[in-house]
Amino acid sequence: KTVKKYHIEDKIQTVVRNGLNEITISLDDTVVIAGMGTHTIMGIIRDVVCNTLIIQSNNDLELLRFYITSLGYYIDKEKVVYERGQYYVIIRFVKGRLEYEEMDYVIGPILRKDHSNSEYFRYLLQQFDFILDHMPDNVIYMEKRDKIEHIKKELSKLI
Repeated sequence: KTVKKYHIEDKIQTVVRNGLNEITISLDDTVVIAGMGTHTIMGIIRDVVCNTLIIQSNNDLELLRFYITSLGYYIDKEKVVYERGQYYVIIRFVKGRLEYEEMDYVIGPILRKDHSNSEYFRYLLQQFDFILDHMPDNVIYMEKRDKIEHIKKELSKLI
């Protein structure tokens, strides 16, 4: 509908398929996947070979960043969009390799350097506080608690 609305049918090819099945993707193509969960996205792109992926996942961004970079991509650009009371993170991955720290996977290497995202970082802090408040207080969760506290400390530095 959007492609038709803006009269760009000659520039963008749209198809409805089960993931990327039956779609030929060349190295020069850019694959865009948005509005799905990380595990679904991982299943769709596991066999994709192209230069650029643009991904917007609704969850598990740390896992998404780690997985796609392990496939031989680096994070070229990240953008936070706030719309209708919801934050969305859009990430562009480009073929190639870079080294990342743990916090790069959690927060995003580009987002960490962009101080215009302080509202998003405050939101993440609230989310982590909520998780800690509702996490059982026993030895099984101590490692997770320590990781979340470390993440909160790093986020606080960015605000």
